[in-house]
Amino acid sequence: AGAPPNAEGLTACDWTADLSGVELRLEVLDDRGAAGADAVVLNVAANAAPVVEILLPTGEDNYYAASLVEFDGLATDEEDPAEGLLSSWTSSLDGPLGIDSALDSDGHSRGAVALSEGQHFVEFRVADGVGRVSVATVILDVGPPRQEPSVVILEPVAGEVFTRGDAIAFEAVVADAQEPPDGLVLTWWSNLDGVLSTAPAD
Repeated sequence: AGAPPNAEGLTACDWTADLSGVELRLEVLDDRGAAGADAVVLNVAANAAPVVEILLPTGEDNYYAASLVEFDGLATDEEDPAEGLLSSWTSSLDGPLGIDSALDSDGHSRGAVALSEGQHFVEFRVADGVGRVSVATVILDVGPPRQEPSVVILEPVAGEVFTRGDAIAFEAVVADAQEPPDGLVLTWWSNLDGVLSTAPAD
């Protein structure tokens, strides 16, 4: 309903237009029943919802509790600039992720968050200036906190004596809770000669 006119004769009301070519008409009656009217025809353009996409995380990498996960969402809108959009990141396990709701000038929402262990249903939600909302989602399986690899040198034995020019065999056992041995990067190193070998584990 419209507000009664003020002392200057101004009145206003709010209305959500969803049809093009609609006529908006204002009629006025005085206390004697005399009428006045004015009308305008509105051309209403459709307001499209934002287009959103999650670039990172992909859900295809390995994720570990207490380790930062990079987030990057992209949003575009036909009517509003990127600065006029508001975004939010939420997890089904951890709730709001605390990433800045404002997008940069290129439409990106970026941040890094450490997630708890478990399966996360993550939503990237973006709203435009008139409240239209679009959502992109990704599922992340977050494993237990990452542990450091273990390594034990078997040969040479500490304190063993060699003659200059001797061929010295190197042997060690390596293990990692998250990666197989052939997925580890190994470097044998000497404080005098630098890198001796980068051969992978067998």
